[in-house]
Amino acid sequence: MTDKDYEDAAKRLGPEIDARLVKALAIKESKKGGFGPDGRPTIAFEGHQFRKWSHKRFDLTHPDLSYRYVKSPQAEGYWRPKWVHNNADHATAWRTLTRAMELDRTAALLSTSWGVFQVMGFNYDMLGFKDVETMVEFAKQGERQQLELFTRFCKTRKGLVQAMQSKDFAEIGNLYNGGSVPSYGPGLKKIYEDLK
Repeated sequence: MTDKDYEDAAKRLGPEIDARLVKALAIKESKKGGFGPDGRPTIAFEGHQFRKWSHKRFDLTHPDLSYRYVKSPQAEGYWRPKWVHNNADHATAWRTLTRAMELDRTAALLSTSWGVFQVMGFNYDMLGFKDVETMVEFAKQGERQQLELFTRFCKTRKGLVQAMQSKDFAEIGNLYNGGSVPSYGPGLKKIYEDLK
């Protein structure tokens, strides 16, 4: 993508949206861009989402793929080490996804974030796709298509465009990333300021 692509996306989102903020979100979500060296989209597999969409069927047989989301590192079932292991690099993330698809293809695709902006598969319906497979195929076409997923997501996520307009980085983190990572907002703000 070019700076003009970010500018066009900012205009589509509404007045007072800074194109540098759109670019900062791209960098925050996927530092290496929308595709790996093998030509496949950048992804991250979320095991706690796979647990949800597969209705906990694989908790016992595949605990590295299907696990509870627990915030505290001291709590049993803490999710972060499993996430890091499953998404250690591009090839590992795709191996993880492939294993999950062998168990439940749809649940695996729903539980994966896609492309430059790491939009989750389970958002397919509100983004205007008939199913997650169609959304994934769209994301595979290019970074501009992934940018389109981002703009659709921002428009449908209540309060997100307003937070972007006011540059409320903490609220952007809560609404875009789910609020589970307190450092998201400050990290995004630093990237944005560095782009200035």
